[in-house]
Amino acid sequence: MFRNGGAGDPMPGGAALGLGLLLVAAGVGLFVAGRRAQEGRLRQNHFVGIRTTLTLNSEIAWDAAHLAGGRRLMLSGYGPVGSGILLFSQPTNGVGAAIVLVGLGWMVGWILAAAALGERAAKAALDDAGD
Repeated sequence: MFRNGGAGDPMPGGAALGLGLLLVAAGVGLFVAGRRAQEGRLRQNHFVGIRTTLTLNSEIAWDAAHLAGGRRLMLSGYGPVGSGILLFSQPTNGVGAAIVLVGLGWMVGWILAAAALGERAAKAALDDAGD
């Protein structure tokens, strides 16, 4: 099935293309969601955005979290887009896997940063609203 244990065999073209397109689509989706959040146009929902107990229970907390974390949410989309584009040119197993992992690591890191900043902003907004 695999020569040399599969090491260095190129990823099948269709798999590299499909994974690359999926990464680009996910990155663009994150960028658009972050942009809408930063502009205050991402309404409270259970599917997209900084979804914590605090933000889902309060519109004030939701708005504050997304205004604060929107830019970082936008930044999270660049990693998957970049790795998806690079995957088209380097579809070998080792390099392709590294490209995907770096892009996903970038995405997760910025999403966590957006969530942490958003949660702090949501708590502050609720404290201010309670005063």
